[in-house]
Amino acid sequence: MFHNKVYWCGRQVTHESRKTFFQFYRSINDPRFDISISKYNGKTAKTNPKIFTNHIDRLLKSDAAFVLRGDKPYALSFFDVIMSGCIPIMISSMNDYGWENIFENVDDYMLRFDLREHSMEYIHEQVVLLLEDKERVLRMKANIANFYNKFFKHSANFGFAEFLIAKCIEIYKNDFDIEKIDNEFICSEFLKLKGIDGKL
Repeated sequence: MFHNKVYWCGRQVTHESRKTFFQFYRSINDPRFDISISKYNGKTAKTNPKIFTNHIDRLLKSDAAFVLRGDKPYALSFFDVIMSGCIPIMISSMNDYGWENIFENVDDYMLRFDLREHSMEYIHEQVVLLLEDKERVLRMKANIANFYNKFFKHSANFGFAEFLIAKCIEIYKNDFDIEKIDNEFICSEFLKLKGIDGKL
């Protein structure tokens, strides 16, 4: 389904790039972009289930969602995004993790930007171009659904730790020779753990 919507809701204070992002979208008047600041702090506040339910509902009614770097280079919101079938728009988050080791073409699954190299104006233009190409949006959403179904929609004993286990297997198979091992977190051994012979 095509909604013609892009979503993000999160805390502004967890990384400097978020301030740049939010200041830019405060100046943009485009109803296709649902951008807001969350005052909820899961570390200190009592959990209100309605906050998460509303968040997921807004994701389900969007085609793409921004994944912004927080306190760490990775963003846990990535899993909410792919679970909801949205196209991840990565900004300074998880861009160099090794997606090319499991995807034939990473750009068929997500958009990736780095605020050290790209301006918010450029990022916004690229997202608008995506929205204006309905067929591309639907194709990428189908790819994300396939990715989620193959890797995450199943019961497992260790979940995201599979990525770490796959990297450990790669290191072991290369006799702990650092020169034979790349510095990317996601490796092709992850595909083998899932019983997949080739890249997606």
